[in-house]
Amino acid sequence: MALTHLIAQLVDDPWHRELAESLRALGEGQALEVESVPVAARAPLLASLIRQLERRLLILTARHDQAFELQDALSTYLPSGQSPLLWPAPETLPYDLLVPDRAASAERVALLRRLATDPSAVVIAPVRALTQLLSPPETLWSQALELRVGATLSLRAFLARLLAAGYQRAAVVGAPGQFSHRGGIVDLWSPGSRLALRVELFGDEIESIRRFDPETQRSVERIQEASVLPPVEVDQSRLAEAVERLCRVDTGSLRPEVLAEWERLLAHLERGELAPGPELFAPFFLDRPVSLLDYLPATHLVVVMDPGAVYLALEQIDVQAQELRATLEDSGELPRDLPLPYHPLERVLEQVGRMHQLLLGSRPPQWPAGGVTPFAAQDRYTTDLPNLAGRLGQLPSLVEQFTAGGWRLVLASEQRDRLTELLEEHGIFPRVQKESPIGPDGHGAAPLEPGTVEVARERLNGGWKYAGQRLLVLSDRELFGYRRAARRPSGRPRATSADLLQRLKPGSYVVHVEHGIARYGGLVTLEISGVTREYLLLEYADNDRLYLPVDQLDRITLYESFDGEPSLTRLGSPEWSRIKRRVRQAVRELAFDLLQLYAAREAAVGHAFSPDTAWDHELEESFPYEETPDQLRAIQEIKADMERPRPMDRLLCGDVGFGKTEVAVRAAFKAVNDGFQVAILVPTTVLALQHYTTFQQRLAPFPVRVEMLSRLRDRREQAEIVEAIARGEVDIVIGTHRLLQRDVRFKRLGLVIIDEEQRFGVAHKEHFKRLRTNVDVLTMTATPIPRTLYLALSGIRDLSVINTPPLDRAPVRTFVTPARDTVVREAILREIARGGQVYVVHNRVQSISHLAARLQRLVPEARFAIAHGQMPEEELERVILAFIRQEFDVLVCTTIIESGVDIPNVNTIIIDQAHTLGLTQLYQLRGRVGRSYQRAYAYLLYDDRKPLSKEAQARLEAIQEATELGAGFQIALRDLEIRGAGNVLGPEQSGHIAAVGFELYTQLLARAVEEIKQGRPIEEPTSVTIDLPVEATIPESYCGDEAVRMSLYQRFARIRTLGELRELVDELVDRFGPLPPPVERMVDLARLRVRANGIGITSIIERDGEVYIRPVIGTRLDQAALRRQLGPGVYVTPHQVRLVTARLATDAWQAVVAVLDAIEEASATLLLSAD
Repeated sequence: MALTHLIAQLVDDPWHRELAESLRALGEGQALEVESVPVAARAPLLASLIRQLERRLLILTARHDQAFELQDALSTYLPSGQSPLLWPAPETLPYDLLVPDRAASAERVALLRRLATDPSAVVIAPVRALTQLLSPPETLWSQALELRVGATLSLRAFLARLLAAGYQRAAVVGAPGQFSHRGGIVDLWSPGSRLALRVELFGDEIESIRRFDPETQRSVERIQEASVLPPVEVDQSRLAEAVERLCRVDTGSLRPEVLAEWERLLAHLERGELAPGPELFAPFFLDRPVSLLDYLPATHLVVVMDPGAVYLALEQIDVQAQELRATLEDSGELPRDLPLPYHPLERVLEQVGRMHQLLLGSRPPQWPAGGVTPFAAQDRYTTDLPNLAGRLGQLPSLVEQFTAGGWRLVLASEQRDRLTELLEEHGIFPRVQKESPIGPDGHGAAPLEPGTVEVARERLNGGWKYAGQRLLVLSDRELFGYRRAARRPSGRPRATSADLLQRLKPGSYVVHVEHGIARYGGLVTLEISGVTREYLLLEYADNDRLYLPVDQLDRITLYESFDGEPSLTRLGSPEWSRIKRRVRQAVRELAFDLLQLYAAREAAVGHAFSPDTAWDHELEESFPYEETPDQLRAIQEIKADMERPRPMDRLLCGDVGFGKTEVAVRAAFKAVNDGFQVAILVPTTVLALQHYTTFQQRLAPFPVRVEMLSRLRDRREQAEIVEAIARGEVDIVIGTHRLLQRDVRFKRLGLVIIDEEQRFGVAHKEHFKRLRTNVDVLTMTATPIPRTLYLALSGIRDLSVINTPPLDRAPVRTFVTPARDTVVREAILREIARGGQVYVVHNRVQSISHLAARLQRLVPEARFAIAHGQMPEEELERVILAFIRQEFDVLVCTTIIESGVDIPNVNTIIIDQAHTLGLTQLYQLRGRVGRSYQRAYAYLLYDDRKPLSKEAQARLEAIQEATELGAGFQIALRDLEIRGAGNVLGPEQSGHIAAVGFELYTQLLARAVEEIKQGRPIEEPTSVTIDLPVEATIPESYCGDEAVRMSLYQRFARIRTLGELRELVDELVDRFGPLPPPVERMVDLARLRVRANGIGITSIIERDGEVYIRPVIGTRLDQAALRRQLGPGVYVTPHQVRLVTARLATDAWQAVVAVLDAIEEASATLLLSAD
């Protein structure tokens, strides 16, 4: 919104006022046609109309990406309260059996509500939106609910309404369209709201309504009333009728396996598990389907961006849908004679033809309109813009030329401070635009006077010139020769992350800190001494079993290692103690070695880089996305290291696509700003090319020379680059092992960045030592490491970890399916229809050309290219760069893209013969897509005509579970993390990790590090064992989901202070209601454990009617006094107190509390006596 003041000047312009008046005067079906407005000038033109008309506006584009770019551009020219809304059109094709994105459905409902209630709402939509079937407004809003405190509401009827509207039941509400029910409390997340709702009923009356944060599950405010919108745009209340209609469909033409899939989908639909269902099912729910245009009044203005392109896009949707239907019917993959699941071309054109229209661009002959009036725009907005392309020395004279002619000149650039400094050096003092200025009228800064220049920090996709107001806007495209990327949209609600305990399944291996490795047998309920409680069943060697009370969940960790399945420990044997002793000694030696290395590095002398300059800040501000907290932390840690007078040696770990390259860009630029050269080592030529392209794009506005040294350069080019490096003319050089050859000499090397060091050979790593001498080194790896290891090594190894994905990164939807031409064609057409690109991975060079030719015949609409490692270097570089520039739609390639290739516009990957690849490799390949705000798709194809090996079948079954970030790929990710730990710790530690499991190993390592730092042994943290005959549990009637109960049990077990306990109790009451007696006993046990731990008691156990309290200093206790108080059942020995419950004058619980009072008063434990 930094340029809103420019729109005020356009609003006052006679031509813009005349255009607005002409639009107000339009009748039904009439249109104004405005040609010759350049693309970059359309956003300010539309912003001026939005300001003048103050009415609902629908803006149509041909594709999804164009809609997003227009929204981003308009937001620059409009106040924040008037920012346009983006309609998330379906990304599927009409006959897809893919289930639509629930989050997108919820967004569409919220947007429809906004259209109904906001008379000045502006919506931008790709034309695909008009083909989507929607419920009529009266039907959709009949599913909405209005809730008010004190109103009567039947709980059963309320839940039935939510299910009928399409809400899905969940254990914990973590996404819009979900609800959960616990007693008289109902949680739900209505579309369009950042917070979810918690409705508490007392009988049939609404007692309270609270908003709560889905991340923390805690209430944040009480409200008196709330609206609950349906979560999907297709009425779900007629589910039973729709299923009945679908069951009557003639499926006789379907192939057996397709019929099975059809029946499976219907079963899910009938159980209410598919809301929204595939678009294909929509006609069965709707008697009178309508479109987005039916939600708008007839006087609504529709703006069509490039009518010819919009018409062509509509026509393609219609033709592709008809072709797809015929192909699917002929191949037995779709029942015949289904009703149309979309609005056809004729229906959409008919509806558009009835609206008031503004056509920006020339219309095709077929365009519908009752009457089209041309509105002259010639010579108003023009494209004859000055183009400096980085030659900033010409800028001062250019500014003087235009200001002398009375022009108002705006330099909209991410390099605001740099441009200001340059102009001021030449005696030109521009007006500098502050961040998000708000003027007296609420619409931005004061208008520009003729003959003035302003510099604003802003991102535009191009400049524009309007002669009527003598107004010239230049963007980074004209100033520096590059086009900025639009910021990704933000604000989509994010689901809460899964708890680690969800990976604890029966059959998992666990490690009990005192008893060793066991197999988890599940959660069981046992009645012991008349008391019912829940226990974890742990199975040890020789069929031994241990029933672990749930309040001792903190004693176990999941067993994880890269050495396969472990051996179970024998209960009661000294074997486990010996293993722990051996591992403890090994980690102590490792910690000592690491600390010595760290001390040596601290003593070394290096260069202390200067603090960040204005240029560093400008580079940060030009980043087109929002940094994650982990990214910012890593950048701060690396820059702090560089500014210290000792050589940096830092390891940066992060998953694929989590933003490590941007961290490297900023570190490299910091070194260059201080006059030093940077060497970036990468393992493959493709990754070198990727980094080279990225660094060039990011650093284009600055006088930085970036070069690439790899086999993609011929000998002459390599020789020239090597000479330039020696002369200090190359600032940043990116290369493969070619950089390590002895002819490469740097004039002033300051920073070495090594990407994927583990992929280099041993010989290459020896060469690294030569490069490392007294220069800063940043090593990056895409293999993530577990957070526990990161914390254990803090302070002895310089580690930065990026664990959080970029904001609004949606999980990749993964499909495992037999190889079918229809599947491949659908996937490719769907992606290119939204302006995206596709990888097709075929890992055989011999047959890759044949596959590409076959795909070209299958999808003639797409442009194909081939890439593999055996191609000539020049050809490979040409293809990759052309693909990055979007000159091709589909790249047919080998697994050469597995490492580092980062092209955000590629959001579909098709992997041929997926069963021949391992889970981890599939995970890495899948990480090549889903790197932008767009939903990404991965298709894993296998040949179902050939028998698969047992191992391949097992891999496919594991992958089949991975519908989003499912179990199969979660396993692969965790496997990668453990391997990453092995890379950090060294191969000699793998045996010790296998012996005790990774989590316990890291706990021992952290303790060893702390011991060496403090110079004294640290005792293992004592844990209090309490086993008393009280019914302390969380009943299913209070919390019905086992995973949630386990999570709560774990939190009870980890409580160490009364403050933590109070916080947990408050949360339980907030989320689940008043505590029932068994949960109150859980709280009492936790309180007792905190107290016992504070005074040095480690065990309070009841066995056969006797309670033992240990350890105590019995000589300090007065047994006689205790007997007078509690009865004759008190026996004090030198190290314990024994209570015989049958001979006590009070109940066992009160007796235990009284004994603890006496112990505390007499300081009768070693801990108390030490104080």
